Amino acid sequence: MTGARARWAAVACGLVATVVAPVVVAPVPPAAAAGAGAVRCDVPAAPVTTRLGPLLGVVAPRPVARRRACRAVPGASGEAAVRTARAGAVHEGRYYGGAPPIVDHGGPVMDSAAGVTVVPIYWGAAGAFAASYTGVIDGYLADVAAEDGTATDVFSDDLQYGAPYAVHVAAPVDVTSGLDDGCTPDSGAVYSDHAGYDACVTDAQLQSVVADVEHSDDLPSDLAHVYAVFLPKGVESCEDGRDDAENGACTVSQAGGTFCAYHDNTGAGAVYADLPFPVYDSPTGFTCGNDASFGTEQSPNGQPDADAVIDSLSHELNESITDPYGTAWYDRRGNEIADDCVGFYGLSSGSAGARYNQTIDGAHYLTQEEFSNEDFHAARSTACIQHLDLPTAVVRAPATARAGHSVRFDGGRSKGDITSYAWSFGDHGTGSGRTVSHTFAAAGSYTVRLTTTDVTGRTAAAAAVTLTVR
Repeated sequence: MTGARARWAAVACGLVATVVAPVVVAPVPPAAAAGAGAVRCDVPAAPVTTRLGPLLGVVAPRPVARRRACRAVPGASGEAAVRTARAGAVHEGRYYGGAPPIVDHGGPVMDSAAGVTVVPIYWGAAGAFAASYTGVIDGYLADVAAEDGTATDVFSDDLQYGAPYAVHVAAPVDVTSGLDDGCTPDSGAVYSDHAGYDACVTDAQLQSVVADVEHSDDLPSDLAHVYAVFLPKGVESCEDGRDDAENGACTVSQAGGTFCAYHDNTGAGAVYADLPFPVYDSPTGFTCGNDASFGTEQSPNGQPDADAVIDSLSHELNESITDPYGTAWYDRRGNEIADDCVGFYGLSSGSAGARYNQTIDGAHYLTQEEFSNEDFHAARSTACIQHLDLPTAVVRAPATARAGHSVRFDGGRSKGDITSYAWSFGDHGTGSGRTVSHTFAAAGSYTVRLTTTDVTGRTAAAAAVTLTVR
């Protein structure tokens, strides 16, 4: 296999395989409570390996048995609810998957000029995918594309890593050939109905399918396209020809399991994601859904299979965009932006069984949060976010001053990864910098304003104070 960097960055589980250069994370799966209103539950899970061979961005299964009752946030809504929940007993900083902040290692992000086109590939025999399954997934991708450039969902977080929110979606591609066993499927019950695997494919086969689609549809291997390959129920996915029983790295089974999904790139430069059919409410005791501590699968679209795989899809797309070749944005343990927030879903809305934390183009989804360097720099314990937070501007200044004397103004309590401070003193004077001094020539009442701009180029609403000069 020919990934550009030998690294997997995991959404963590409790399963351990033979690995190369392991990185251990301690994820925090969510929990849920019955009833409507604001709910937050993030609880720690067992540490797991997050790097295996040359693959990137692994979403790994989580132990279902690890549960904790969640806490409701009475009367909270919107940003106030988020702040109320964050002020409670849960402090994400104790449980981040890696060692933040996320650091730029100099490699490219996905194309910031043309945006990123997602090409959904459904690889399976004719009729292997239910129309309700593909419909919810296709609808999700269309909703993400429709929200282009907004700051209201997890994809907006990519802005601070130099990858503007510009997602497009190509027509879905159905591939019905080449689904031959590249490995022997593990035996035993896997899914909630106790069905198991009857086929097994390798990463090399996956790359071959991507290459075939590129050739047949005249699509490029570049940083403007990501190929999302979905596998049907009953198909195990493995890194190579070894199954779980042979200590291979595969999807969850009775013999073990390492991943639920991953992203990587081919030797030709194509960026792709492997998205096997999700395992949840499983007799294996592990889940690829979000029922690890919710107790029941959360399905805001009434299609649990699709709702579960969308959680993994969100993870892989965000990491593909910000670290396509494994050379761009990751922390000192190798974790990418989704890995450090494994199991963090933040505040959710809706009723039990249909909770959601993302409203994208008017539709509801439940996906993990993404790591924000900007929030980490402002408050180290609350850097897993559901959307991009705007910077704030805060002015500290005396209430009165004397004409002809220097007055000091301080914007140091402003929040966000601030790159510039712009001051207006109300007497046609201006200044810049976190702290400034200004002298008013004449007595009077002056409105002093501070505008801050963060690393994404977004500007806070101006903070204003009134100063009386005698």
